[in-house]
Amino acid sequence: MDFDDPGTDHIIKFGFDRDNDRAAGISRGRLMLTGAEVKRAFDPCVNNIIASIQKQIFQTNIKSVLLVGGFGESRYLRRRLQEGLGDIPVITTNEPSKKAVAEGASIYFYKSFVTARATRFEFDIQIERPPSRCVNIGNRRIYTTIDGKIRVSGVWSPIVRKGAVVEVNEVRRAQFARTIEVPPEPVEPPPYRSDADGDSDSTIECVFDDDGELVAVNTPERDETFKVDLAIFNGTDSSAFGGWCTDTNGRYRHLEFPKCCTIRADLTDLSAVTPTQTNQVTGARYKRL
Repeated sequence: MDFDDPGTDHIIKFGFDRDNDRAAGISRGRLMLTGAEVKRAFDPCVNNIIASIQKQIFQTNIKSVLLVGGFGESRYLRRRLQEGLGDIPVITTNEPSKKAVAEGASIYFYKSFVTARATRFEFDIQIERPPSRCVNIGNRRIYTTIDGKIRVSGVWSPIVRKGAVVEVNEVRRAQFARTIEVPPEPVEPPPYRSDADGDSDSTIECVFDDDGELVAVNTPERDETFKVDLAIFNGTDSSAFGGWCTDTNGRYRHLEFPKCCTIRADLTDLSAVTPTQTNQVTGARYKRL
C-alpha cells in the first residue's frame, strides 16, 4: 500500500531468510521489484476502479468521493483517482475501514427486504367512453351499446401511474362496469324436437315426464366469465397519445401498449343477484355488472 512512485524500487518479504532464488530475484526471503513492475500489477485494477466511478458519477452533482476498505489506503490509488476525477476531492478516513465490504453486504441484505417499489410502467386497461368526453376521435367507430348508450372504444384508462410508490402488501383497485345481454324469456316453450339419434337440435330443450307433462325447460348456460387484458405503457408520457391506446382508425397500438396479462373472473354469482334491466327503446334486456 506504500507504493506511489513508479521510479522507486520496492522490496517485498517473501518466505524466510533462508529462501534464495537469484533467477527470480529473491534474496534472503526478500523479492526486489522495480517501480514499473509494481505499477503494472496495480494499473489494471486501478484503471477499472477509476472507469467505474466516472461512469457512476456521470451527469451527477456529487461533491466528493470517500474511499473506504483496505485498498483505499493505497496512496497510488488515491493519486490516480484524484487525477481522474479532476476537481472532485477524494477523501480518506484516518482509520480506513477494512470491514467496508462486510458492512456493505449487510446493508444490501437488509435493503433487500423491500417494503415498497416505484412502478416502472403505467398499468391500464382499454375501456369505452362517451364521444363527448373524448378528443381526436378520428375514424374510430362510434356505436350504441345494448343499454342505449353512445360509446367509442379504445380509451386508455390508467390503474397505476408510472412512478407510483406501491407498498409490498398494498392493493390498488379501480372500479369498472360491464353490460351483458340477457336472453329474452320464452313466452311458450317450443315443441320438443329430436333427430334420429335422439339428440336435441333446439337451442332450448324441453323435458317431459312419462305422461307427457312438461317438467323442465333447459336453456343453454351463458358464459359469465369476465375477461380483460391488462396492458402497460412503455413510453414516458402516455398523454402524447391523447388518452387513446388505438390509432385514429381504431387499430390497437400493440407496440406502445403491450399486453401484460389477462384478468379473468367468474361473475356467475354476481350476475345471479344483479337485477335485469330493459332498454326502453329496443326492448333488449341486460345486466350491468
